[in-house]
Amino acid sequence: MTRTEKLDKILLFLIAIDIKELKKEPINKKITIEFINEALTELELVDWEMDSLKDELINEELIIEKNNEIRITQKGKTFITR
Repeated sequence: MTRTEKLDKILLFLIAIDIKELKKEPINKKITIEFINEALTELELVDWEMDSLKDELINEELIIEKNNEIRITQKGKTFITR
């Protein structure tokens, strides 16, 4: 899987979380890059790669990190839905 495909999968996962929050559905886990890696087993990321992908998404302002959790930004939603 390419780096771009991994980034896309992370953003799509975060959109799904965002939709759950908008529907006021409970989210029982802390949304971290580690949690996403566990949930999306096809990613198979190692520690340095998780950090690298997360940093890239934050630097591009596609996600934000707040209280040790990550969420997709409006820019991220626009980017991944195009």
